[in-house]
Amino acid sequence: MKDRVASKAIQSFYDVLVDLHTGLTDLDVRCDWVGDMLAHTEEEPRGKQVAAWLQHVESQLVKGRAKYRTAVTSIVKEPASVYHAIRYRDVVAMEEASEFWAKVDCRACAKASPLFWEYLDELTEEAYTMSRKAPPKVPTSDEIARDIAERKSGKGGRSGGGEAVLGLGAYDIMCGMCATRKVAPPEAEPFNQTIAGLLSSGCVTIDACRRRECGGAIVDAFPQLNPIAEAEWEGVAKILSLSTMESAIPNDMMKGIESVASQLVKDISAGKATLDSLNVEDIGQRVLSGVSTQDMEAFTKNIDKIIPAIQNMNLSDNAK
Repeated sequence: MKDRVASKAIQSFYDVLVDLHTGLTDLDVRCDWVGDMLAHTEEEPRGKQVAAWLQHVESQLVKGRAKYRTAVTSIVKEPASVYHAIRYRDVVAMEEASEFWAKVDCRACAKASPLFWEYLDELTEEAYTMSRKAPPKVPTSDEIARDIAERKSGKGGRSGGGEAVLGLGAYDIMCGMCATRKVAPPEAEPFNQTIAGLLSSGCVTIDACRRRECGGAIVDAFPQLNPIAEAEWEGVAKILSLSTMESAIPNDMMKGIESVASQLVKDISAGKATLDSLNVEDIGQRVLSGVSTQDMEAFTKNIDKIIPAIQNMNLSDNAK
């Protein structure tokens, strides 16, 4: 049976595309990418083009290219994407996300006419309709500001429903490696689950990574990294180290560490303390004061995993 919803969405997508091509051509803005898409006249290849558009829209934003990236990820519980950059009219974040968006040259198009953004909105809406997917939530400026404030004050920890800091750090490293390779990174949740599975299987360890002995298992799980370049092994080792600590350190204990660390940063920023005046023993007592007996036992049980992971992070940093 014909999918009438998808057919209508594909037709509407191409109607918008035709108008966009006409408008940009009249404004003497080069738009070869639109012409390439319009070259397809049959519904099936057009449907594939619309699906490809959606993939481009769902490309994840590169770390350091959008100030709202971490806040959006924290709020919507999935990586910030080009979809968010389109809604925020962020040309820089879009162009850095993939070669496709750099080719589109959103900067020139938007400068020629602000209506360009409305065309992108319509194209994206039709692509989601064809795929029968709901677009991600777009946090407001107030929601972003509130999330940033909460995380800075230490209230955005695990108990507040945000993504764990160590897990997010591991995923950020993976996204950075994929961005360098100009390939799409894996989705966040499958990534965390896959890393956990590799570590629990015993076929991938930090030591094996340092000896370059587990490349096969890693690229089988993440073909984006095939083959692993020598310079990328440090990033892989950090991913494994962060993920190991994430699973080995009890949640409430990590929350306490994050809270104390956040307060120390605030004290130093306010001039109430300096790095020289910090008392390591006092800091340790503050962290442990809120740790339950059960968490302490779990931490002790996993210390053989935690110490090598921490040492590996130090080795990587000292090698720079």
